[in-house]
Amino acid sequence: MSATAVPPLRGIVCGDNAAVPRLLYLSGFSVLAELKFAAQAVALVERERPDVVVVDVAACGTLGLGVISLFTEASPQSAVIVLSPFENLRAAALAAGASEMVDNNDLRPLLACFERIRRAAHGGIACPCCAGGTTAIAFDPPGSRITVSGPDGGSAAALGL
Repeated sequence: MSATAVPPLRGIVCGDNAAVPRLLYLSGFSVLAELKFAAQAVALVERERPDVVVVDVAACGTLGLGVISLFTEASPQSAVIVLSPFENLRAAALAAGASEMVDNNDLRPLLACFERIRRAAHGGIACPCCAGGTTAIAFDPPGSRITVSGPDGGSAAALGL
């Protein structure tokens, strides 16, 4: 019996931080789109039903936290991760339907969010669509450069942020 290929998980990014789609891709997701405006993103989320939507509420138009419920209504199964430096918005973001909130000045926790989404999508086991892929993603110095190490420990990529 031959193994069936598992399609990659899919994500949409709404915001203007170029590091976010790179991290999504490096975490094993297919990046469907990088959009600057919430209205475009909501329509695409409704059509594509991605596994994750990452939204910078300050950079994605004038809807603020209201955009979260638009995403969750458009695609209830999509995890919505909010990026905001304002910790006082966390409770409201989660109440509006966000799965997680990450400080957009320190994106390192975003990797753990992506890992939780992958594990949940694959029944709590290591992600079969990423098996044999990257083994480590490090920020050096924190927040300014991403280094991706391959399975053999060698450096596969270094990206400036």
